[in-house]
Amino acid sequence: MFKATLLVSVLFLSSAYATVAATAATSRSTYKLNMDLTLNGKHLASQGLLANEGEKSEVQQKYANGTGSYIVVTPETIEGENKHVHMKFVVGVLVKGQRHILSTPEMIATEGQPSTITVGDDDGPESYTLTVTASRQVSIKK
Repeated sequence: MFKATLLVSVLFLSSAYATVAATAATSRSTYKLNMDLTLNGKHLASQGLLANEGEKSEVQQKYANGTGSYIVVTPETIEGENKHVHMKFVVGVLVKGQRHILSTPEMIATEGQPSTITVGDDDGPESYTLTVTASRQVSIKK
């Protein structure tokens, strides 16, 4: 009898824990990101996209000659910091259709305010500037 009670208790507690964990994992924020990329002093791209918290999102701009640029971003909510978002980026260019990573920067941005990262010297021959404005959208449930 004791073993049966113990087994039922363990199963009940396990399912309760799984329900709480699943609920916490399914409530995610979506961010609207407006991005501007400048490469070597020349404006390269202005893109906007919706990105789900914890998921990679990508935007790519490609020209007929095989050149272009791409940005991969993974936004993450910072616990206890409701108005800030942590973003991890992969910034790269396309040369003859091949991807070349320029940098993998990270930034913490205040929602609704433009945040800028410059890699390289502002006026140097090999530099880029990425400006991002992140705004939290409605929460989604999966």
